[in-house]
Amino acid sequence: MSSDLLFDRFGHIDIYLFDQFLRGRIVPGMRVVDMGCGTGRNLVHLLREGYDVYATDRDLEAVVAVQALARTLA
Repeated sequence: MSSDLLFDRFGHIDIYLFDQFLRGRIVPGMRVVDMGCGTGRNLVHLLREGYDVYATDRDLEAVVAVQALARTLA
């Protein structure tokens, strides 16, 4: 899979999270909590695929950004 296709599907996902997908540790139907979500870069694939996603961050602006991201992807 080319890097463009990976980006289109997963966004700027963290390599450690990507590894969890590859190992089958995160599967459809799971509930996922992202503590310290920032702007939601690790949530793109999860939201697109319909995972039950919860995210929090101490920065209110980050939470607002993730809510906007969720509206466009979910």
